Amino acid sequence: MTLKVVSLMGDKQTALRLPDAELINDRFEIYRSTLAEKRVIVRNRLVETRHKVLRPADDSRYFKEGRRRLMAMLRRRLAGWFDSKGLLLTLTFDPKKIDLDEAWRKVGALRRAFMNRVNLWRKRHGMPRCLSYLSVLEEQPSTGYPHVHMVFPGLCWLAPGRYLWSTWGIGGVDVQARWRGCNPVGYACKYITKMSGWSTLSMALCQMYRTRLYSVSHDYLAEPLRPPEWVFLMTTTNDKLEWITDALIDHGGATVCLPLAAP
Repeated sequence: MTLKVVSLMGDKQTALRLPDAELINDRFEIYRSTLAEKRVIVRNRLVETRHKVLRPADDSRYFKEGRRRLMAMLRRRLAGWFDSKGLLLTLTFDPKKIDLDEAWRKVGALRRAFMNRVNLWRKRHGMPRCLSYLSVLEEQPSTGYPHVHMVFPGLCWLAPGRYLWSTWGIGGVDVQARWRGCNPVGYACKYITKMSGWSTLSMALCQMYRTRLYSVSHDYLAEPLRPPEWVFLMTTTNDKLEWITDALIDHGGATVCLPLAAP
């Protein structure tokens, strides 16, 4: 039986059969609609009568508010890395060398393997490892494949271009040096903003394989982790929220802070 490759996103050709893509899209839409209705009630760690209702969708990269909060968190945690010289690296996939499904499933592991080999080359040639980096994904507009964008603050040179191409081996490699005006935080936020233009299929594959939208090396973080102020109490849905919060107020003497109306 021959599998027919069909166009699912306008002029974007995918390596998935139509039934597979439709099923993946449908499951993703169910996931998003379920997440939009979900509510989480948390209790203050120090004041047990204080409660707060959260919308998990507000922290999800698949919703506008979630992407806005993600960018705010990156700006806060990467304080001090707003302007420096640096190196920009883009890795792309060749549809002739890897299937769409495999590219989204393995993109994180492939990036790590690539960087491990580059670091090994640098070590063998007496150069310091590239410890500080920020990596973020973008959907390749013409194919639906992921792009890998990486920024190395303070780095002027990575490795020979021919070595980078052969080491990646499944697509293109583009390297740009920025001697001034390199903004790693703005670079990452730009591609997170672009996620609003991703196809449903790309977001669905990203969610299905739990693919990370961004990755930051440990030495790159400026903000230490702190113990959470709020602790989990229960999960519910929007249609059941009113009587649950009333019960907390009436029977537990609690105060409950409700989220603002969704935009």
